[in-house]
Amino acid sequence: MTDRIIDTSGLLKILSGVERQYRNGDLHADDAIAAKLEILKSEFDGYITGKAMSPLQALGQIRKINSRTLPHVEDRFISSALASSLKSRLISYGQDDLPQTMTEAFAETEENVIALQGVEPIRTYCKALDESLGSGLYPTHTLCLTGHEGSLKTSLAIHMLEQNVWNNSSVRALFCSLDMVRDTFTFRRVSRFLNVHEVTVREMSIAKSPDYLRAKKEIEERDDGRLSVVWAPLTIQGLQKQVERTLPNVIFIDYITCLKVPGESDQFRALQVIVEKLRDLREQANAAIVFLSQMSRASKIAAKAGQPGNHAFGGSIIEHLLDVEFEMVLDEPTDPDEEQKRLIVNVTKNRFGPQGMAFELEYLGVAKKITGRAWKIRRDANRKPAYGSRVQF
Repeated sequence: MTDRIIDTSGLLKILSGVERQYRNGDLHADDAIAAKLEILKSEFDGYITGKAMSPLQALGQIRKINSRTLPHVEDRFISSALASSLKSRLISYGQDDLPQTMTEAFAETEENVIALQGVEPIRTYCKALDESLGSGLYPTHTLCLTGHEGSLKTSLAIHMLEQNVWNNSSVRALFCSLDMVRDTFTFRRVSRFLNVHEVTVREMSIAKSPDYLRAKKEIEERDDGRLSVVWAPLTIQGLQKQVERTLPNVIFIDYITCLKVPGESDQFRALQVIVEKLRDLREQANAAIVFLSQMSRASKIAAKAGQPGNHAFGGSIIEHLLDVEFEMVLDEPTDPDEEQKRLIVNVTKNRFGPQGMAFELEYLGVAKKITGRAWKIRRDANRKPAYGSRVQF
């Protein structure tokens, strides 16, 4: 649209009247500017509703008209007034995906904080690891636990699940056990509680062992009905339904590529759909999300060779969703007399503090139970800078 096909003569006649009053001193400059701005705003609205112009086209036309009469209205006042008018109209039409000013953002954020007081933060309950994250994971934050098979990702996830629910009565959790079947997951929790092998738990359940019955009762009491579990198969739409049914403030997914996208056979395209849905879901539920992911084949080889900085399967598709990523690997013990491998966690992404740090987590081998004890690892080789030293300011 250009002014060659828009009749602006009537508008310019009105604005010329304002200019005459301004030049004659009948209107103070501020009053003239205010009057001109109201006229331009009305014309802007008409261009959008009556002439089907886009907001940017209408703004361009208003700028040209502004330059033809006095007093000149500064562009910042024009764009601000027109944007405010446009936003009010869009809100009245029911649009809720509009950009916010910081005043609006602060107000909504503070309302959410008050509403969720007591829930956050979600912690790993491994002290040294939590210190690297600052205060923990808040609503809408996302953590990925990635590693090769057998790197105790599920063990750390269950440790976080239990400790957050058991230590904070405000936490409601949904655990999507998509890799472990019901029996395995159920007996794994008792195994961790009693520090015995899962096979032993199975035998104890058949024999109605007093220790098994005591552990089961205590787990149920500590969960307090605030921990829900769903099993495979689960679609991304099914996850949405389960979240709506349980209303959790922390969601665990073990693991992400086990979620199904109906009609999509390409794993990477399916992953893109899943990531977008999770992005929406964490906002809708105001929940923190912890999910597990396998590594690509090349990353597994690199991780087992001690090379940090490997990422989850899907690479940047996953990484853009994350606030924090832990790369987990089982390393050989430093003491040759020890048989149990060391569990190493590399912080490969961290929006809340330094990344690249590594920690060793203590675990009990038979039950695969994370104890909560952790140590920072000193790297044997210092990283060298890629660039030279400073020359001048």
